[in-house]
Parts: sequence; C-alpha cells; structure tokens
Amino acid sequence: GDTIYLRGAASFADTVVDYNPLFGNGPEPDTLFADSLQALGAPDYAVDPVTLVATGAVSLGHGGQLTVEFTDNALTGSGDAA
Repeated sequence: GDTIYLRGAASFADTVVDYNPLFGNGPEPDTLFADSLQALGAPDYAVDPVTLVATGAVSLGHGGQLTVEFTDNALTGSGDAA
C-alpha cells in the first residue's frame, strides 16, 4: 500500500544545496536524470507507458553527490519541544 506521511510535504527535502554528479570522476548521468530539483518533494517517479520516458528521479552518476536541505521539518519523539 501507499505510505502515509503525517506531515505531508514537510516530510521531504525543500531545497537543493549542491549537486555534483561528476564529483567522483564517473560518467555524467543521462540528461533525463540530471535535474537535481527532481529530488525535492514527495516521491513522484513515473514512466510514460508510450514513450518510456521517466520523470521524478535524479541520478548521482558514479560517485556523484547531492546535498538537500529540509527547511520546514520538526523532530518528534523525544518529548522535548526544542
């Protein structure tokens, strides 16, 4: 079944801080998977059944790096409001 995230969109990364798919000197990812903004928000990976083009994913390539930031999240579970 589907996973329910009680905080909705706040459960996912909000901004891309850095994206360097060539960090590890590996081959560059296909341009279809080189849009770092695809890492943001709720999962939405999909493949068009006619064109077989995929959307909603970003590739790190071989040894690449992606740093994202969470700006509207809250830690819970400790009982401490801090």
